[in-house]
Amino acid sequence: MDTSLIAFLIIIIAIIGSRIITDHANKKLDTEKRAALFDLFSKGRILMYIALVGIVVIFVVSLKFKLLDPTISFLIYTSLLFAYVFFTSYIAWKRLKGNDYPASYIQSYIISSVIRIVGLVVFLALIMIR
Repeated sequence: MDTSLIAFLIIIIAIIGSRIITDHANKKLDTEKRAALFDLFSKGRILMYIALVGIVVIFVVSLKFKLLDPTISFLIYTSLLFAYVFFTSYIAWKRLKGNDYPASYIQSYIISSVIRIVGLVVFLALIMIR
């Protein structure tokens, strides 16, 4: 099987798996808590997306213009992604805990986030191998 196809399947599986975990956790919340989620995470969401896009753009530019060895670029990129996941998960944990969300929901949220990012890292690693 082609490496690109495997990479694509992994990212799709990670996204779907992450979404299933999130949806399952959301169904366990009461209506009030579920409605409050949007407001809770809307503040700062755009900044988080800008940071993530920035990390990806820096990685792609580094590879495209051969600024660093591809392996070093990938290691830096992976480190930045894990730092991003840790930072965003920590912020989410603080917000969810501060607003009295159930521990099971918080755990599901963090697991879901980690699955998405790991899927992305594996996807890019497999594309690099190609």
